[in-house]
Amino acid sequence: MLEIQLLGGMTILKGGQPVQGLASRKAAALLVYLACTGRPHPREMLADLLWDDRSQAQAMSNLRVLLSSLRKQLGDYVTITRYEAAFDTGSDYRLDTVELAAEVEAARQALQESRLLSPEGAARLAKAVALYRGDFLAGFHIADSLGFEEWRLLEQERLRRLAIEGLHILADHYLQTGDYQAGIEQATRLLELDFLYESAHRLLMLLLARSRRRSAALQQYETCVSVLQAELGVDPSPETTALYDRIRVAPVTLPLNLPPDSTPFVGRGVELAGIVNRLTDPACRLLTLVGPGGIGKSRLAIQVARNCRHAFLDGVHFVPLASLTSPEAIVPAIAQILHADLSGSDPAAELLDYLREKELLLVLDNFEHLLDGAALVARIVQHALHVRILVTSRERLNLRAEWLFDVTGLDFPARSVAETGVAPEAWGAVQLFIQTARRVQPDFALRPADYSAIGRVCRRVQGMPLAIELAAAWVQTLECSEIAAQLERGFDFLTTSMRDIPARHRSLRAAFDHSWRLLSADEQGVMRALSVFRAPFRRPAARAVAGASPVILRSLVDKSFLVLRDGRFEIHPLLRQYIAENLAARPPEQAAVQDRYVRHYARFLRQSRKAFEGERLTAILSEMGAEFEDVRTAWRWAIARQEFAALDGMLECLSFFLWQRNRFLEGKTLMAQAAAAVPATDAHRLLLARLHARQAEFELWLGCYDTARTLLEPAVATLRALGTDKELARVLDIAGHTAYRMGQFSQAVACFEESLALYRRLGDGWGAAIALNALANAICDGEADYDRAWPLYEESLALSRQLGDRNGEARALINQGAIAQVKQNYRQAKRLYEESLRLYREIDYRYGIAAALNYLGQVTSLLGEHDRAEAFLRESLDLSRRAGHRQAIASALKQLGHINRDAGRYREAWRRYRQALRLALEIGVMQLVLDTLLGLAMLVEKEGETEEALCLLACVRKQPLEGQELQQKIERCYEQVVASLPPERVAACRERGEARTLAEVAAEILAG
Repeated sequence: MLEIQLLGGMTILKGGQPVQGLASRKAAALLVYLACTGRPHPREMLADLLWDDRSQAQAMSNLRVLLSSLRKQLGDYVTITRYEAAFDTGSDYRLDTVELAAEVEAARQALQESRLLSPEGAARLAKAVALYRGDFLAGFHIADSLGFEEWRLLEQERLRRLAIEGLHILADHYLQTGDYQAGIEQATRLLELDFLYESAHRLLMLLLARSRRRSAALQQYETCVSVLQAELGVDPSPETTALYDRIRVAPVTLPLNLPPDSTPFVGRGVELAGIVNRLTDPACRLLTLVGPGGIGKSRLAIQVARNCRHAFLDGVHFVPLASLTSPEAIVPAIAQILHADLSGSDPAAELLDYLREKELLLVLDNFEHLLDGAALVARIVQHALHVRILVTSRERLNLRAEWLFDVTGLDFPARSVAETGVAPEAWGAVQLFIQTARRVQPDFALRPADYSAIGRVCRRVQGMPLAIELAAAWVQTLECSEIAAQLERGFDFLTTSMRDIPARHRSLRAAFDHSWRLLSADEQGVMRALSVFRAPFRRPAARAVAGASPVILRSLVDKSFLVLRDGRFEIHPLLRQYIAENLAARPPEQAAVQDRYVRHYARFLRQSRKAFEGERLTAILSEMGAEFEDVRTAWRWAIARQEFAALDGMLECLSFFLWQRNRFLEGKTLMAQAAAAVPATDAHRLLLARLHARQAEFELWLGCYDTARTLLEPAVATLRALGTDKELARVLDIAGHTAYRMGQFSQAVACFEESLALYRRLGDGWGAAIALNALANAICDGEADYDRAWPLYEESLALSRQLGDRNGEARALINQGAIAQVKQNYRQAKRLYEESLRLYREIDYRYGIAAALNYLGQVTSLLGEHDRAEAFLRESLDLSRRAGHRQAIASALKQLGHINRDAGRYREAWRRYRQALRLALEIGVMQLVLDTLLGLAMLVEKEGETEEALCLLACVRKQPLEGQELQQKIERCYEQVVASLPPERVAACRERGEARTLAEVAAEILAG
């Protein structure tokens, strides 16, 4: 590496050693010029730069000597041609001037986006300004090169300005972040470079004053006065003098009027940093911490004030307002805390006058019941320019100068503590629970099971500190698991009798009662209706269900009853429970709200249905995922209220979503619950048939084929009788898949062909694409007629692309890949599978993702990429297990058996095959049972037990099987094993194998 140090002199190191042998000082000057400018220069210009007093011929001759010297000593770092020369900026080098300029520019850019540098950015800038050890090329001159000297002086001034700017940015950063000693060091360096820089004098005065070195700060002002008078004959600016006056009258001992901490502060590191950052921003004069009662606003404000105590010359002052009964009492309350004597006829004006020249932080705690007094806060902001105000309130003040910070609960584990993989005490909510428990019961000892219960408590209360403290106090009489269970039944047990707790915080209900009384009657009515929502909701839903206008929604956000996040409104779950109780006490109102709720979601699902067939699939699935808790609740309420028209409207979209998201068990349950509630009358025959068909589809994917068939037969008969072609086409598709999964391929082909004909007659391209794909699958597996199947896939693919249906497109591609794989076109198969996987991931269709991964595992194994193949299959297995899709699980296990067998890991292969066989037998898929046994036979053959392999193959070979593809594979394996044995042994093994039943063989294998 080449290191060039030019700030404070000139040092050139190569590999850590000084560069020797340069022709002259002018050779060094030429290197410096080329390196600093970083671009090619014509030889004529360089000659003129260094020898402006010589003829061009002489100058060019001299330049050739220098360039030869540079090429010899530093050829890897310079590029020299017949016409120009340049420094190679792509080489391995360091140049201190470039580093300084780059970091100062980076700091400028960072400060355009944020008020503060990041810690890493500040560290880089500090390292860069430390490179400035003196002026550029200090002590280096070339007297007879006026061009070079002019450039050197200009560069020297530029770099000095850069160093000054970098030091100023850094010192100001340390001032804002409270690292006053580091700031003093940088500001002192800054004044060494430019002692007439008045802004730097002010910066150093502030840094000294904030570090409680008042005398030094005042002396710095005197130094500033002397320097400006001596050098420029001027006085300091009014700004500097005003700062001097503020420091002079500031108290020697820093006032810290804060309540003592009764308990250690827990968590909220991110919130603390964010609030302190805002409070030290000159643009933020008034910051309101907004949140519901019990969320920890006051405790957070006190900790913020404690952390900021050195940032204000006149200290921080906490003013409790909860006990005040009128806005007029605010001025005396502030004056009392500040020890300000207000004896005149206009206390507010006197207070403003008192604060005018103060630099302090005023914390106004619990402002929500005194909002009519917000005008005083606005006047303080307007008249006291160095006062910052931090307010805590359940409702914003609605002032133009107001900045807002939403306070939510402490962080808590969103899943069980064990699942998160994070130490339990890392969560603020868990810490608070444990701390409170140990305060009320010093010998409280945690058991491993307690962490799970504490996590349940914290999730239930969404990290609300008041609720956590009230819950944890019960450890004196209840186990943690009992506390969690009690809380899940209701929150009324969350009370305390502690005398030093405000009445409004002695129970959670009291806290909610206090907030509820702050709402108008209209706001209360809207909140009662909104309490029916189980998940975050959008404005249209709020309007449809609660009649909520934008104005009321805004007001409820301002009053901390709603939180607006990512375009959706949220209600704290405990607050929602409290309001839902209020609604339940008004049965007629509750019934009307539930009616509007069901009708809204029925309409939402009907409108969403069409999007499943086109390009908006991903968006609508995401929207339905966000709304699903409410969709499911509306479905259940429609069942309970016997609103069958609503169920009919919701059915198609709900079942498609659950299928798309692999939520088969839930789909089966919801369909069965609805079907059980629908009376078996002529008026409801169609709805009942549709519900049974959708339930059958979920039974199918769960591997319960007999149940699916039992449900489908009457449903198909009903739909034929009613002549509902579109619904019949859909149900025939389900029936075809059931037959297909059971290995009954001819029946599957018949169902798919009829379904396709119906879809074509209806002009339904989306349905036709599905039927074409399914028909081709049945032809491949049942008849092994790939040439007949391929054009069906092509037509399905074309229709899907025309409709923008990425699900259908991915489905056709994966099946074309399977044909390519069978024909041993493995590269083509892999490409088709990868494209299918990409599309499935785009729409987050998890069954499709699992299937594509399974196929990729197969083909990459055939290509010899066994590690990648196993990774694909493990991911497929994981997805299938999470979905409960038993046939997909068995298929992935079987493929993992193949891979381990081929890799020589026979014990692991046996384990995987046994798992696959057991599951295939449970779900009754003969194709999968026989395919797994085929894999086991080839494993036995690899282990050297050729005769045992042939016996197993003979048993498999004699089983009745409709599918041609698997039959052909069995025959190939059988012939391979037969070829390795004498004829007499073949006959004996075949006889022995054919004499055994499949059940006997399977039982023996599973017994191990």
